[in-house]
Amino acid sequence: NPKAGLVAVVPNIIPIFVLFGVMGAFGIPLDTSTVMVAAISLGICVDDTLHFMVRYHQNIREHQDAQMALHATVWEESVPIVATSVALSLGFAALAFSNFPPVVHFGLLSTLVILMALFSTFIISPLMLQSVSLVSLWDVLGLHLKERVQKQCVIFYDLTPWQMKKLIVSSEVREFDPGEWVVKQGDEGDEMFVILEGVVEVWITRNDGSKQSLVTLGPGEIFGEMALVSQGKRVAHVTVTGSETAHLLVLNWDKIRGISKVFPRISSKLFLNLSTILSVRLAKHTSYSTPFMDQDSGAFSKDFLEAFFTLEMERSRRKGVPSSLIAFHLQGMSDFIADQGQVRCNEALASFVSDVRENVRLVDLIARWSEDRFLVLLPQTDQESLEVVLRRMHAYFESHTSMDLTLLRHELTSDTVATPEALDAFVDTLKPQEKEA
Repeated sequence: NPKAGLVAVVPNIIPIFVLFGVMGAFGIPLDTSTVMVAAISLGICVDDTLHFMVRYHQNIREHQDAQMALHATVWEESVPIVATSVALSLGFAALAFSNFPPVVHFGLLSTLVILMALFSTFIISPLMLQSVSLVSLWDVLGLHLKERVQKQCVIFYDLTPWQMKKLIVSSEVREFDPGEWVVKQGDEGDEMFVILEGVVEVWITRNDGSKQSLVTLGPGEIFGEMALVSQGKRVAHVTVTGSETAHLLVLNWDKIRGISKVFPRISSKLFLNLSTILSVRLAKHTSYSTPFMDQDSGAFSKDFLEAFFTLEMERSRRKGVPSSLIAFHLQGMSDFIADQGQVRCNEALASFVSDVRENVRLVDLIARWSEDRFLVLLPQTDQESLEVVLRRMHAYFESHTSMDLTLLRHELTSDTVATPEALDAFVDTLKPQEKEA
């Protein structure tokens, strides 16, 4: 790996720089004896670095965590490298008792370089490895992906086989034995899984304690993708079925951010594929599980807003940008229906929703919360932008409607609890006797 080569070069060059710096400072000439010190010391440094890098490579495959791998490498390599360095230093230092100055210089300078190599191995190498993610060429070549995974897995769409392998080697792959739990219903989770090998069963526990099998998934298929964005409770159990050990690629935002730093081109395709997967999942959820639109007014439904609100708050929290809510209370709805009828009321509501959409952005979402209350969610909208939208709405509704409106705004910060109950609490602050706030 070219990166590994560059990382290994730095701790090997530093002792050479120190060597020639000391020779220049003390006026030691570069002669037939001292000219060999750099070559000898480079051989010793390379030996230390090679041991350290190989051990680190083994540990990072075992721990799947760079920090833990570095700690384990330093601990395991400290005794052999320190022991050999001290032994060599003492051996070369014995030449200081010679009466021939070139031999004395050779012995002392060699001792200095060996000790500097020890410093570089345990200080410089860990610092560099901590900030650079390495993927071994042999790991990529040795990874065999099933044809079904390469061709059918949505997460790998538009990636070459080589890019797929680099993505997998840079991530975490977990092994699960037959019958072992992968996730449990009700547990908190923030990871999604891609099946590389093996078969898993997805099932739920009913209220009466009985088991209901939902689906069996094989290589190339994914599960747990909604937990990646919502970080909520798992809605089903997943266990390994059959007699084959399951190998699962595990992705969370920490892993994805790490991949984006090392392989930006691969990560751009990965983000696009993730967006597609989540969009399809959300579309299926809204079309089959919850009503998508309010039929009377043409606004989004309350159930859809609750689902979207949770996702949007998580997105705002990750980006560190607040979102905002605007609530409308249309007072006197019951009297309006009694006087004009339900059909005229629905027409008025549809006109009201259309007016709201004219005065907000395309990304903003208006939903009907109850018979006479509407919410507008403004994603990633700070206080200043919210005030602009509010002024525009005030000006419009003062001149275009005879409805008795109460309008309330609310800024959602990173501390806002992203639950339907939080929305309920906000809407409940609207009272019929309130003036415009």
